[in-house]
Amino acid sequence: MLDATTNMPYHLPDESEIGSCVISFDIPTDEKWVSVLIGAISELALAENWEAGTGDLTVDEATQVAIEILDSVGFQAC
Repeated sequence: MLDATTNMPYHLPDESEIGSCVISFDIPTDEKWVSVLIGAISELALAENWEAGTGDLTVDEATQVAIEILDSVGFQAC
């Protein structure tokens, strides 16, 4: 069982090029959900959350891609 102090690192992806893939989420109308989701995604911009040697990218490359993804986030209020 995991406790709140246990970190499960993400495996590194093999590709870094940002394309035109778009993911849509249906979320509750409470705008706090946007903050929660963006906060969760922002964890990918922290090097300590990646497991080195698990993909073709380096930890630094993966964190940079995560930052670029966060920079591309758009929100349309309900």
